[in-house]
Amino acid sequence: MPASYCTGCSRTFSSTSAFDLHRIGNYTRHQRRCLRSQEMSAKGMMRNDKGQWTLPPTEKIAPWYVSVEAKMLKASGY
Repeated sequence: MPASYCTGCSRTFSSTSAFDLHRIGNYTRHQRRCLRSQEMSAKGMMRNDKGQWTLPPTEKIAPWYVSVEAKMLKASGY
């Protein structure tokens, strides 16, 4: 899966879907912006071992695609 780079916030995303999720606001009024790190985390997004922001993990995602943070949370019992 190719990574997506945002020139607005200089972050890299693991997929186009993850990139799209981090952009919010009104198209017609030119009020689009990037979510802050805290806002992305609140949506369940996290960074993988490559430093790329990823979508929230689901049961449908292959286990090798789950981020480092998710693996650490699972190992700690959360």
